[in-house]
Amino acid sequence: MVLPIFLVLVMGTIDFGWALRSYITLTNAAREGARVGIIGETEANIISTTKARASGILDSSGTVTVTGEQGNPGTVLKVAVSSDYAFITPLGGLVDALAGPLTLSTSTSMRME
Repeated sequence: MVLPIFLVLVMGTIDFGWALRSYITLTNAAREGARVGIIGETEANIISTTKARASGILDSSGTVTVTGEQGNPGTVLKVAVSSDYAFITPLGGLVDALAGPLTLSTSTSMRME
């Protein structure tokens, strides 16, 4: 009787940990892209740097949006990243089927140098 409850807790913990790891990776990738962008790089370079730093999370369902690139010093550059999280346990697949995909999104804003 305790085994199903224990398995649900374990699978929930695993999926939560991987989702948190993915969110932190996306946040760091957005920050790296913004850092590249504030020194005057093009939008294509910002997006490619962000995707390269995202450890494969942005390959299929992810999007990178850049606003304010190549602006004047002091203007704000914003890099927004969004991706659907793929659950890794059967419990996550059930949640995905019932509630839809979990979308992770984050953004970073920095002033142009």
